[in-house]
Amino acid sequence: MTKSMTNQEIIDFLISDTALFIGEKEGLDINDSFGDYLEGLINRSQSVLRMMGVPEEQIPTDGSC
Repeated sequence: MTKSMTNQEIIDFLISDTALFIGEKEGLDINDSFGDYLEGLINRSQSVLRMMGVPEEQIPTDGSC
């Protein structure tokens, strides 16, 4: 049986992964298809964090927004 994650565990996981994805994306060519994939992951993770009520200043961004 698997353990369910709490909302805070999900938030912590998404914040950590989003920051990691942003760092990974910065090292890629702008026309790289993997960069597009990472951009999608970042956008979806940020959206989920917003839906979970995380304050905007706690959501990792690449600074271009």
